Amino acid sequence: MKFLSSTFWELAGFVFLLVVSVSALKLAFSIRFDLNRWLERRREHLKEKIQRTCPHTSISVTESGKYIKSHFYTSHGMIGYQCSRCGCWTMDDDYIISVTQYYINNPQLYFSKEKELNRLMEKL
Repeated sequence: MKFLSSTFWELAGFVFLLVVSVSALKLAFSIRFDLNRWLERRREHLKEKIQRTCPHTSISVTESGKYIKSHFYTSHGMIGYQCSRCGCWTMDDDYIISVTQYYINNPQLYFSKEKELNRLMEKL
């Protein structure tokens, strides 16, 4: 009788370890980490952040005053405008004028946005 009870517990322990190891392997294969996909999502998130940060204008100070240049451009056949720095698209002419006017009135904000944009572009 002693032989039967000791082999039963050894067998039960073996089955338990087998079940735990199989479930651990199944869990390891079901949770995958795709590094390339993670890097691509991170890059897309950074591009979106750059588009939100971009001032879409350039301000230069000369002897004659301030020189403001919008980075939005359009080519033949396009119905919208695209920023040459961040790739942001818009179809609204008023938006371009309002952004440029906003940074004319707030040059310190423009320079802080420009500094943040340069920091983000280094990460890209």
